[in-house]
Amino acid sequence: MSSTLRCWITKSQFILNKWPLLFRGESRSLFAPCAGCFVTPLVANRILHADMLKNAIRIILMWCGLYKRPAYLGNKIIFSERAFGRVNRLDFDRNFYLECYDDVRQSGRDPVLHYLDFGRHEGRVGMPFAPEIDLTKIDRSMEAVLLVTHELSATGAPILAYNIAKELCAKYNVLIVSLGNGCLLDEFLKLGVHMFCEPGLRRSEPMSKFLIDKLNDSIRIKFAIVNSIESASVLPGLYSLDIPTVSLLHEFPSYSGGLDRFRRCIYWSGTVLLSSELARTDLLKSGQISNSDKIFVLPQGKCLVPSYGANNTESRPALKSRGVIRIIGAGTITYRKGVDLFIECARTIRERLPGRALEFAWVGKNVDSSIGADYFQYLEDQIERSRLTQCFSFIDEADNYEELLGSADVFLMTSRLDPLPNVAIDAFAKNVPVFFFRDACGLTSLISAAGQGGFLCAEYLSPSDMASKVVRFILDEGKGDKLAEVKRIYEEHFRFDAYFKKLETYASETIEKHLQFNRDADFIRSKSAINESFCDPRAWELFGPEDKAKRYVNMWRSNIYQYRPVPEFHPSVYRDAVNPECDPYVHYLKSGMPSGAWKSELVDVTTDPKSVSELSVAIHIHCYYPDLLGEVLRRLAVNHSNVDIYVSTDTEEKKNAISLVFDEFHLAPSSIDIAPNVGRDIGPFLNMYCRNLSDGYDVIFHVHTKKSPHVNEDDGRNWYEYCLENLLGGVGGRVLDKILFDFQDKSLGLVFPSDPNSLGWGKNLKYAANILGRLGYSAPEGEFNFPIGTMFAASRQVIRSLSELNFSWDEYPSEPLPIDGTMLHAIERVIPFISEGLGLRQKLVYVDKTTRV
Repeated sequence: MSSTLRCWITKSQFILNKWPLLFRGESRSLFAPCAGCFVTPLVANRILHADMLKNAIRIILMWCGLYKRPAYLGNKIIFSERAFGRVNRLDFDRNFYLECYDDVRQSGRDPVLHYLDFGRHEGRVGMPFAPEIDLTKIDRSMEAVLLVTHELSATGAPILAYNIAKELCAKYNVLIVSLGNGCLLDEFLKLGVHMFCEPGLRRSEPMSKFLIDKLNDSIRIKFAIVNSIESASVLPGLYSLDIPTVSLLHEFPSYSGGLDRFRRCIYWSGTVLLSSELARTDLLKSGQISNSDKIFVLPQGKCLVPSYGANNTESRPALKSRGVIRIIGAGTITYRKGVDLFIECARTIRERLPGRALEFAWVGKNVDSSIGADYFQYLEDQIERSRLTQCFSFIDEADNYEELLGSADVFLMTSRLDPLPNVAIDAFAKNVPVFFFRDACGLTSLISAAGQGGFLCAEYLSPSDMASKVVRFILDEGKGDKLAEVKRIYEEHFRFDAYFKKLETYASETIEKHLQFNRDADFIRSKSAINESFCDPRAWELFGPEDKAKRYVNMWRSNIYQYRPVPEFHPSVYRDAVNPECDPYVHYLKSGMPSGAWKSELVDVTTDPKSVSELSVAIHIHCYYPDLLGEVLRRLAVNHSNVDIYVSTDTEEKKNAISLVFDEFHLAPSSIDIAPNVGRDIGPFLNMYCRNLSDGYDVIFHVHTKKSPHVNEDDGRNWYEYCLENLLGGVGGRVLDKILFDFQDKSLGLVFPSDPNSLGWGKNLKYAANILGRLGYSAPEGEFNFPIGTMFAASRQVIRSLSELNFSWDEYPSEPLPIDGTMLHAIERVIPFISEGLGLRQKLVYVDKTTRV
């Protein structure tokens, strides 16, 4: 048998054995080979599409050495994708794979098997590639900028990237990295840019960094513009290479990967430009992302749509007949774009304008997926049942879109959620009125702020209201004034030259901010000014290995995952009060650590008090988890003070278990009471104990047996132990005794553990305002210190004020509760303001080397 034949047999057997891996996301059971036949498994699985079959054939040919994915050729270098290389010594690097992917390394799984079974289907890369970067013809007298686009299709974000590239080329050497292919490739190359197209980078942060590092070695990149959240994989690499970056985000978290993806984008970017105020509002409303000096709103300008040779002449509509009213919508045919709402609006308009010649058209590509196909079938059925078949047409993407738009009388923007689509701007540029839904489109805030075009805004997702406004416009014989408004809207908001000028300004400011960022990080590093035990150690690894000083400064300039550097200082309070141009902690240190609301007093826990306090002391323990009670009692036993113990729980069974724990410690509680299972720990304390305890004791401690089901078990346990250590004692010695020593000063009203998190009201402000209003106080804005976890020690005056809240059991929310945004979360936040309202001081506690995690 010849060596060639043996090679073919070996490869055929390999293909058969690995047949299930040809398709991403498909289980092995669906693709068990049948007697060596490739067709049978495909026939058996009806959900496969033609593109998957083509992909399989391409992979088979690649494995057989008969096919190599062609690199794009042209006047600039573009290297090819390596998504499906053979796994051998040339195509897979075990060490590289383990270095890139921490989860694989930690799992202990063989990297080759992981790559075969999971990695490549998830878009992971098996080896470093060697891109051919030939910049010998580049103009070294010009600076270089990097523009990243997620693909080269003729859709909104890539078209914007094309227009930005066109403007940049006049001043810079423009390097473009595209994470996907598309029909605009040749149009980009005609601009004279240096193009690098590598689809494999879209899901690979390490490979993105590798490429950008190579580019930056060839010519120093002045700044980068990253277009779309879909291009975010390049951001960590840009950040680590110290390249100032502006990110342009055109999406909403709800359909683009969730809030965490946007948090990471904000963290890695120097500046984030959102296309509308609606997008910013949507981003901030969750409370999980805060506004920062990085986030701005910049509506994009009118983009030139390059002619890329689509030439869909069959899809072009005939010229509009005289007297016909043409109403169009545009966008990829998906549920989010609201094509069904457009059809319903068309039906209503036709119903209200009987006898008028009307044409309705939707311009856009049908999404290539089973879901999109189902949606399109429903749309066709809706058109038929709405009796619109004779006057409604779907038009595929066409290179005469501008001509078609110019013939329209009305444009309907029926998206359910869209920041600021190019198609709306294109319509404004043609002086075509754009009707849209309030709060579903970025035009809402823009037009209302301008005081123009109010006649264009329909109620949220109401086709009936939109149809009414369209009919009113069509019948208005004096619509010339309204069309003049449309023209003014375009001139004031959507001129691309004005947009690009502002974009350049943001890029320049980003460069300056980046220099300041590095200066701040250098200062923090030189002073070793961060208490790393206190400042959540996991914070240093949230986004991978990183210089700790840079990590600290960046989390505060991003308002992402902020942690306080030392127990006594609150950067957010300082920033709000002083508004420094540099990092607040850096400014504070350089200013000599001035006193103010940002600097808290700390209980001295370094030495034990020489005598036992004569103050009368009680502790209330809400014991929902009797198995954790021993931890509280052990820590109490470290101290010398006499403490009366009051315990609440929610069942007789737990009461009996609690009694047994006290017996083990040879202790007798003052009482064990059963409370309704509402209000968690603070409800029983307020309703059953505050009034009596404030009458009988000088100082009252409140703790509870804490588990946190919304975090992992270890985190919850560590948080619980941190609170007890810093309120009762243990490793840090007699902490409760030390706190009581400070309470001998009658001006002290409240003591609680210092927490590394920087938190404010979150979703709780409305509840807090109501609670404080009961006592005649108001809720200030901003962030502040409060007993996170509701464990604290307070004077009798503070406890008496808490008792005056007079909550009924019915006022407490029932379980299960969200992790934020309830009356109970508000109560823990208002306690410091009640103490402050009484004219009393507060102190924080921190036992050195303790940490919440």
